[in-house]
Amino acid sequence: MVYVWLIICVVALTGLASGPCRAIGDAVTYGVGSWPREMGDMRARVRVNVGAEAVVAHVGWRRHDPAPQEKAVAVVDAATGKQIANVARLRIGPESGDIAFAPETVPGDYYLYYMPYKVIKPEQWQYTIEYLQPTPPADADWSARNSLRADDLAGGAWESLPKADLIEIQARTEFDRPDPMEVIATRAETDELLKRFPLKPYLLFPEDRRYPIRMTDCLPLRWIETGPGDRFEGEAARGEFYTFQIGLYAARMAVDDVQVGFSDMRCESGSQIPADGFTCFNLMGTDCLGLPMQKSVKVALGRVQALWFGLQIPKQTPPGVYRGTLALKVAGAQQSIVKLSLRVTDQTLDDAGDSELWRMSRLRWLNSTTGIDDTVTAPYTPLQSSANGVKCLGREIRFAATGLPSSIKSGQREILARPIEFVAETANGSVKWKASSTAKTLDDTAARLVRESSAHSDLLSLDCVSKTDFDGYTNFRLMLEARRDSDLKDIRLEIPVRKDVAIYMMGLGRKGGCRPDRWQWTWDVRRANNMVWIGDVDAGLQCKLKANTESWDIYDLSESGLPDSWANGGKGGCDVVEDGDAV
Repeated sequence: MVYVWLIICVVALTGLASGPCRAIGDAVTYGVGSWPREMGDMRARVRVNVGAEAVVAHVGWRRHDPAPQEKAVAVVDAATGKQIANVARLRIGPESGDIAFAPETVPGDYYLYYMPYKVIKPEQWQYTIEYLQPTPPADADWSARNSLRADDLAGGAWESLPKADLIEIQARTEFDRPDPMEVIATRAETDELLKRFPLKPYLLFPEDRRYPIRMTDCLPLRWIETGPGDRFEGEAARGEFYTFQIGLYAARMAVDDVQVGFSDMRCESGSQIPADGFTCFNLMGTDCLGLPMQKSVKVALGRVQALWFGLQIPKQTPPGVYRGTLALKVAGAQQSIVKLSLRVTDQTLDDAGDSELWRMSRLRWLNSTTGIDDTVTAPYTPLQSSANGVKCLGREIRFAATGLPSSIKSGQREILARPIEFVAETANGSVKWKASSTAKTLDDTAARLVRESSAHSDLLSLDCVSKTDFDGYTNFRLMLEARRDSDLKDIRLEIPVRKDVAIYMMGLGRKGGCRPDRWQWTWDVRRANNMVWIGDVDAGLQCKLKANTESWDIYDLSESGLPDSWANGGKGGCDVVEDGDAV
């Protein structure tokens, strides 16, 4: 019987850059290497040409990760794979870092891993990491001899030590590369940019979809190099849903009430792409009911907001260069005009570009109305309802007077040993429910059946609303109400599954496999395991205990909290036990 009850870092590292390299900023080259993930996602490759007890590497890493000064730096000899024991962090910040170390191979290359971490073993599916903390050099005398102790650094003697040359900054994988959109501009570079545009309350940076805007709290170095602009040029295929973006930098004022407008895109041949093909995903869209919605955008002072735009290119559009304008207006500032130029090629895309992720055409899926209607999707068949039951593809549910299932069949195989019961127990035993009235059908279509049932006893009333979808999923909402003051000993839901069906079990904290003879479970906010499946290969039943409001927490219940109705202050839980021919 299933009762739901309540009383209510030393590693050998190899691999030079394997991906394409790109120079950026102060001639710093970015590339891709290969190394164990525990050493972090980023490293700097430096070269030591002069033999010395200590050398200093200046790395202009332009990092966007928070608190780099709180993260360790590991140095590895590229020739031997040996981790260097004597490493001193001299000056660490988001823009750059100065690191001293004791080289062993000279001349030789060294890898400076500046985001090493350890993996914290997850309890379920989380992959949690913790960045390693800085540690002092292994040899205190080495630090003293080279003026690298904490008290020595302010004197600046370390600046006279021999220098290691920065060769390249590498990411562990192509996915981890920060360039170009997560390489930060320095404070001085940002200030200099603002001086060039002293009268602009905000700046616009039209940007290609190949370079998604990632940072909201600082500018990328790429924008320092290109500067703000009022033009955007792109290339699209016929039938494509073309996307692009404009970065809005609230340089001197907080931006409120962003509004955009579009013109038709016209070609010299006379062809045009109508303006109603444009959309701004930040400001407009389709809600979960398929209705048009408007959204507002506010940008705090000093922050960056990516505005994503889309334009549907009709398949019959003649190739050519199409030009138009995008008008952007914010409260309290002059309107800005961005000139658009889009070259439409003779290529035609039947899927709007969805098969090529870099095109970002799938953004329009945000406004999709697919699945909103109640049409039955293949291979499912329309529901067949009767007075006390419903049939769906290969299954049948019969309802008792309480509205809960009295029978559930998969094919011809019965799953329940007896009807599911909502038990309210007093000192005199369980209450006996009587139907208050005939069950009402609130909605009956090919895709769903909604029923309402009411039952009562001398002490309590029980209302049940169920909704069965065409795939067999049935949601029950129960409301228990006292008709007069009562002392209840226990309230529980009993789901008696036939023993010959209850072969396997998964859920309620159990990973899966054959069902144990007994399993006890209690609510824990750290785990989202409030569901169980019990069954066999061709028949089974899954039950999820839900709160009054639906929650989509996957790993834990920290956001939604435990449902009061089931958890009851930690007293609620579930027992899976054998009881004769039932589980």
